[in-house]
Amino acid sequence: AVVSTQSTGSSGINAEYGKDSRGDEGLAKATVQITGENAMGMFHFEAGVHRVQRVPFNDTRIHTSTVVVTVIEKPPDIALEINPADVEISFTTATGPGAQIVNRRK
Repeated sequence: AVVSTQSTGSSGINAEYGKDSRGDEGLAKATVQITGENAMGMFHFEAGVHRVQRVPFNDTRIHTSTVVVTVIEKPPDIALEINPADVEISFTTATGPGAQIVNRRK
């Protein structure tokens, strides 16, 4: 479910906030899809570890934590057809004591 969508205005870059998961200490993981002309070129240098500093409303000390940012380009949609004659299905089981003969075909 999309939480919200924001546009940066004249630059044509849009941010769509998607899934997130919360842990014991707050936000554990979040997904943001950024679209627009040259979005990958603008954001690919943001990948890596960033330091986050904040001052909680009930404290006067600065809390420091880290966040890992991964920037991945969305692959283009492709049409893929698989001929059922090209598919081979085999089942293997583990027998005996192990080593090189663990996987035997039936």
